[in-house]
Amino acid sequence: MTIYLDLDQTTNVGPYPKFTEPVPGSIETIKDLIRNRHKIVLNTFRANIGQINECYSWLEKHGISSVAATMAKLDPAPYLKAIKYLSGRNSLLLTSTDAYTLYIDDMAKGIHTIEYNGLNVVDWARVREDLINIGVIIPLEREMNPMSTVYVTPGYMKTLDDDEKQAIYKKQQEEKENGENSNISG
Repeated sequence: MTIYLDLDQTTNVGPYPKFTEPVPGSIETIKDLIRNRHKIVLNTFRANIGQINECYSWLEKHGISSVAATMAKLDPAPYLKAIKYLSGRNSLLLTSTDAYTLYIDDMAKGIHTIEYNGLNVVDWARVREDLINIGVIIPLEREMNPMSTVYVTPGYMKTLDDDEKQAIYKKQQEEKENGENSNISG
């Protein structure tokens, strides 16, 4: 899936032209989108005025480097309409194709916003919740917890019954114990 991401008052508190602190929750969610193999495309007015390198530097300062950028800002599609459309899709398709797009932009119609430092910014807690609910983000804790309802490996998702969960948990515990024993003797 391709996520078109605005910068000012979406990821960077701003306001334009300032590069300030990240909007709360933005950096963590963007990193989760990248970890879940989504393509992030920076879609900011700053591209129109030759400031894209400054945008890349600001993102890299906050640990994000795997992004592309538009040459000029595209008008964002309505957020809630896209979320409703995507919620009817198979979540495996959302992570395995660029055919679907979503705009996360403070100017997108229907985007969740909050007031922060006197500015209207994207509410990343609610956006993240939407992305988890429609399967765009699979939280790391669910990927790593063998006792969760859904067991995830890249490109494959399966609901496990209790016996399968127990078998996976037992195998991981044995591997952990064997790893600790080999470290002691080696």
